Amino acid sequence: MKEICMLLVAVILWGTAIAPTKWALESIQPFTLLFIRLFFAGGICMLFSFKQLQKAVVHKKVPWKRMSLLAFTGVAGYFMFTSYGISLTSGLHVSIIDAALPLVTILFSAFFLKEKIQMNYWIGIILGAIGVLFITIPSSDTNQEVSLIGDILILLSTFLFAFYTVLLKRPKQERRLSNKVFTTVTLMIGAAIVLPFAMIEIFYYGFPKIETWKIGFSVVY
Repeated sequence: MKEICMLLVAVILWGTAIAPTKWALESIQPFTLLFIRLFFAGGICMLFSFKQLQKAVVHKKVPWKRMSLLAFTGVAGYFMFTSYGISLTSGLHVSIIDAALPLVTILFSAFFLKEKIQMNYWIGIILGAIGVLFITIPSSDTNQEVSLIGDILILLSTFLFAFYTVLLKRPKQERRLSNKVFTTVTLMIGAAIVLPFAMIEIFYYGFPKIETWKIGFSVVY
């Protein structure tokens, strides 16, 4: 029951983060916002895992190549597509297209893990694909905020995170790390991957300005 409640809270936080992200993107460029979030989230996690992380690094238990792949697919790459996609399309489109993630994960699990797909899963996959297709096709009365490119980026992000999920189903050296250390390393590597893109944005647009409490809350959330 505890695990189910934790997963439910995670889903609620995940879903309710779309609107604050849209608010933050009004003043902060996508990659800069992502770097700020990953850097500070990783720093907070490090406060709770510093001793364990230190031991893991000293004893060479951190598989850096494998962790870099996981950090790119599950954190940096996924959120880069998502953040930039959210800046181009509507929050409603993001939430609907993001809902296709379980369906993409099922397909990847069948292809990479050779898991059997039941008939009701196939029905869900087909209906979900049709729904996403209708959402991403622009119409004459479509709001200017909605962008086909943004929708495609969100869709690509679901493919990337589905691949990350499949990678986790085949645990390797990272199984020796605690959950705290795994999360900290993933976030910090993700921040390092995003940093060059954030620096380019800062070079062109300048440092972000958090002028209202709404923007500050959105970044923290």
